Amino acid sequence: MDKAEQTNFDEELRKKEIKRLTSPLTYKKGKLFTKAYDIEGNEVQKNSNQNNEFIMEPKQGILTDDEILKYAYKSDVAAKVRLKKGIGTFEDKKNLHRLSIFYVIWIGLMAFFFMLIFGLDSSNTLLLILSAVTLFIVIGYPIYILFLKDYTSEEYKTKLPNKTEEIKPKAIEKEEETELTPIANSQTLKRYENQVNDLKQLYEVKEKVAIDMIEKRFSPTEMTYGRFMSTLKSCSNLFYEQAESAVDIINFATDDSPKVEYEIKNRIDILKLIIEKVDELTNELVLNMSSLDSDSDEIRYIVEDMEKLIKSVKDYK
Repeated sequence: MDKAEQTNFDEELRKKEIKRLTSPLTYKKGKLFTKAYDIEGNEVQKNSNQNNEFIMEPKQGILTDDEILKYAYKSDVAAKVRLKKGIGTFEDKKNLHRLSIFYVIWIGLMAFFFMLIFGLDSSNTLLLILSAVTLFIVIGYPIYILFLKDYTSEEYKTKLPNKTEEIKPKAIEKEEETELTPIANSQTLKRYENQVNDLKQLYEVKEKVAIDMIEKRFSPTEMTYGRFMSTLKSCSNLFYEQAESAVDIINFATDDSPKVEYEIKNRIDILKLIIEKVDELTNELVLNMSSLDSDSDEIRYIVEDMEKLIKSVKDYK
């Protein structure tokens, strides 16, 4: 295979993987459990780190880091990418190491109490020392991986903004021409901007899939079609409104105080929630595609939830 053929093959593989990650899952209900499959027929496992949701993991070596964040932002691989790029959150660390922390604490505490009991009974100094070391590991390991360890790779450290860099203000010729310009914020706020941009790209993909499913599921003459499209449009307006608000705070806030970070995180949580609701609607439409009922209870509940979300955010503002 020559270089051109290899390039074409890689591009086809990339497109196929993106389609797999952005297409709705197929669900099959069994007597005890519901199983989920991607469009290629591969079974999708529940992710214990994501409330036991069915989360597709990207295949290795096909997509770039940015594409993984765009098309599979909930996956464990995406969490690793965010941490590697220096934009990971505490939730990313906690989710990735949830099981290892549990096992270290459980095994460590069992070993600690075992050694402590036998150490006290026999006055064995070595066992007492080992129990102290074990207790230190049980406490120290979670603290290290959750708060102290720097996950940023050398590749991305050079790309992160320098905290000491300052932007020199441009000379203002006339007072009436003064405009607000973004200030030089810390790395903390800038990583939120990357997160917002990734969510915007992901929402575009999810919204398109949802629209396609609504158009396949309902006729434009049906009232349900109009309601669903209207709700989706309202979600879209709310999404971009919140995204723009978050970016404005990031660019124009004078510091990265807890209050500023709280406001940014609050808007990012809203963006994620909107994406989840759009995903739920798409999946439910797929599940009810062959149903004779043109408007199932499950679908109505999801749309009502979306409308409540829109109203609650507007009331909050």
